[in-house]
Amino acid sequence: MSYTQDSKEKSREELWHHAISAVTVDRKSSRVLNSEYLETLWNYAWDDVLSHVLDVSKERHRIAEYFDNWAEYSESCYGQKSPKDLRVAYFSGPEPENDLRILLSLGVRIENVWAFEADKDTYSKALEKARENFPYLKIFPGSLGDFFKTNHLTFDIIYLDFTGSLVAKNLRTLSVLHATFDEQALSDLSVLVVNSCEPDATQDNCDFLSAYYYFQPMVECSVYGELPHQEDNKLVSWFSEPASAHGYEPKQLSQMVSKNMRGVYSAFATSYPLYYSNFISPTLRFLRNSSLRKQLFSSDQATHKEAFDRMGDVSSLLSEFIPDSESNDDNIISGDRIFNPDSFPFWNFIDSLQSMGGALGQYWFNEFSKPKDGASVLDAAKFRESLAETLSGYDGLLSDNIKKEIRRVNLAIPDARGGLFCDIPMAHLWLELSLNQLGAPYHSNINNQRRWTYKAKVRQMHLDAFTFDRCRSMYDYLPMVDMYGDVLRDLLPQLIIRCCIDAIGKQIRWPLPNLYYGSNIACINEDIKGADFGELEARVEI
Repeated sequence: MSYTQDSKEKSREELWHHAISAVTVDRKSSRVLNSEYLETLWNYAWDDVLSHVLDVSKERHRIAEYFDNWAEYSESCYGQKSPKDLRVAYFSGPEPENDLRILLSLGVRIENVWAFEADKDTYSKALEKARENFPYLKIFPGSLGDFFKTNHLTFDIIYLDFTGSLVAKNLRTLSVLHATFDEQALSDLSVLVVNSCEPDATQDNCDFLSAYYYFQPMVECSVYGELPHQEDNKLVSWFSEPASAHGYEPKQLSQMVSKNMRGVYSAFATSYPLYYSNFISPTLRFLRNSSLRKQLFSSDQATHKEAFDRMGDVSSLLSEFIPDSESNDDNIISGDRIFNPDSFPFWNFIDSLQSMGGALGQYWFNEFSKPKDGASVLDAAKFRESLAETLSGYDGLLSDNIKKEIRRVNLAIPDARGGLFCDIPMAHLWLELSLNQLGAPYHSNINNQRRWTYKAKVRQMHLDAFTFDRCRSMYDYLPMVDMYGDVLRDLLPQLIIRCCIDAIGKQIRWPLPNLYYGSNIACINEDIKGADFGELEARVEI
């Protein structure tokens, strides 16, 4: 197999140039917490909104000074980097020199480069090649996942160059992708490059992808066979309502996938890493640490089971229409996961894998359901996607302490009933904040994402370069959750945090609309510079 064909070489050059620029010379624009937008939003909040309901005339200096102090702290969190400061990891393959030569030409030091190769024969070939020209290259004889579990290095850029698809069970590509996030292998501002192969349109693959997309609240246009739209000098993918809103049944969607594997898999190769890094992985970290878990969730396992069961129970509604049907009158609120399925996309996706039949669905259902260190991916999906519902009839999931703190914060919100900013800041935002502060997600700069596709001999490859920002200058600015009520009752820190979650939510609004939903300080039609939803560029053919 040739690793130097023209299309592969072109993609390799483009991705490394983009990735290195994103975390060096373009580091400032790669941030999700963009300082220019946040300053604009801060001034808008005080000058154009709060000044009409509060007397802030004597506080102007203190307000400006407070933001400047936070901005200085934020700058120190991000810092500056040049290519020689970057630590890079990539899959070696039999010819590790192909990527290494480009990295060295762009200023990366060989001492900071790690190559990985799990296959024994390929490792031997790679080692021989390295001995000839690059004896200082570190080639690890194992998988990235194995390395991350025993070594706490973090990388500014990781390139996962898979030879198979993300859904293939035999190649275990998803397990390596999961480990990258679960073991926190990426730096706080980083680029993850994922290259994977478009799968064949088998029944198993089509059912798997249709199960994933049937419950997604917003779906990239390529899934429905639609073309991106032209905006300025680029093609931008647009997003539409879930499949159910279009009247599709799961079988119909599976048939659509079989006729449009290119468009569906292109969207999946982008969507799945975004969802896992923002929702599932941070919740897994939270659940697998007993000290973290008790900060937010109750310790009563029976209560957890009752709440989760009730979310899928529609008997109370059926009893209204079918007199002889049984229902539990004590559980008035129930069935949320059934009646509002796109609020529980990953939980419903995993659940449907068990019933769809086929070896692939059963394999991934078992993998997602398998506990590891006390929690499974399915557990993470249940807890994370139920978070917004916990204060609406399912509060038995929460610890007494977090319920107390949420009430204290709500009392300090000046617009708890609306009327000031674009969105009313509902209580679920503070729950998300407390989970993410300790769960440490990788948030996504969608504007900076780049995607390519090319033909590798007979297989179509889909290449994604994700820019991730852990937004530590917001999360580390907060106290621990027991002090939220004490600190956030002051409007100055409260507005800093609300401006930050506005920026996070706006950036990811289309691919992940449930992340910090309803967090907008400024509406997108208010002509405020930077107050736009992030836009995902269409995949470019090489």
